[in-house]
Amino acid sequence: MLVNSDAESNQTASGEDQRVTHAEHHLVKVFRQLSEEHQNDMLRFIDALLNAQ
Repeated sequence: MLVNSDAESNQTASGEDQRVTHAEHHLVKVFRQLSEEHQNDMLRFIDALLNAQ
């Protein structure tokens, strides 16, 4: 789920354009600034939201 580098975030898969938007890039940048504990908290929260759908 985590993007390891800007190069990886711009790779294409199956010929589809997978470039991230400016908002997505900003979100990843902010996420990377969080402590590991807070990153894990956010991932658990997102997982719970997705499972609740």
